[in-house]
Amino acid sequence: MNRVSKFAIIGFSLLTPALAMAQATGVDVSTVGGLVGKVNTFVKLAVAVLFVLATIFIVMAAFKYLTGKGDPNEIKKAQAMIVWAIVAMVVALFAWAIPKIVTNFLGVSVSNIESSSF
Repeated sequence: MNRVSKFAIIGFSLLTPALAMAQATGVDVSTVGGLVGKVNTFVKLAVAVLFVLATIFIVMAAFKYLTGKGDPNEIKKAQAMIVWAIVAMVVALFAWAIPKIVTNFLGVSVSNIESSSF
């Protein structure tokens, strides 16, 4: 089993309590507001997890860079890890910001959608 698989298994096992707790909210997803609330909660959780994982990968890449002993291959691998971690952070930032930008552009408040049923 490679290292990425091990980190994925550990990450998903750490998410299990949060996912189980998310089911106990009693939010009705048959309404648009309930569905928007669930999607909002999921996006917030995914963004937080992505930022934590990206930070861990940046620390791992820095360690790899420092212990590379000047080997060009190790330095390139560490730089690639840092670039992909930054890409993950940018994707997480866009996943958090795009819904806010769209709702502001449309002039719709998310709290109004959550409290109304269509």
